[in-house]
Amino acid sequence: KASSRNGKKAASPLKLKNMIDGKFVAASGGKADDVMNPATGEVIAKGPISSKQDVNKAVAAAKKAFDGWSTTTPSERALAMFRIADAIEENADEMRMGPEGPVFLSNHAGGILGGISSGQPVTARVAFKPTSSILTPVETVTREGEAAEIVTKGRHDPCVGIRGAPVVEAMMALVLADQKLLHRAQCG
Repeated sequence: KASSRNGKKAASPLKLKNMIDGKFVAASGGKADDVMNPATGEVIAKGPISSKQDVNKAVAAAKKAFDGWSTTTPSERALAMFRIADAIEENADEMRMGPEGPVFLSNHAGGILGGISSGQPVTARVAFKPTSSILTPVETVTREGEAAEIVTKGRHDPCVGIRGAPVVEAMMALVLADQKLLHRAQCG
């Protein structure tokens, strides 16, 4: 067990994996980086550091999946969508009456139902795409429409996920504070 800043025992960090071809797999190099809670500095997960080989496997799996999906009939696609709808319904947050009012039996919706807080903890899931600022020269066009080549210079992180998480958390806090102030202004 890891210890947190407040001296209490914290759970061991979650070990994240890549999802490739429908399976969770570890990065081929076995390396991982810390994912930290920006509010506490606590390491909450270990994120895989993927290699070029991992990325190539993921791209190949996506191409293979698209080839199969693109040849399905409309009725097969509809059936797939119905299966997704069934999975969503299986994860519905059931309620029952408690001593002080309705009580949720789960929090699959992350605390938001139809855009309204359910009173449960709000959770959000965020995905980041790789940054487009790579060091490889690429063709582009100028504002005048002439062919040109562009090269990014300097240090650019290949994954914004580690830096992006605190930004997303801060923006979520700002949005919630803004909504609270808006509600106070409208309702007193």
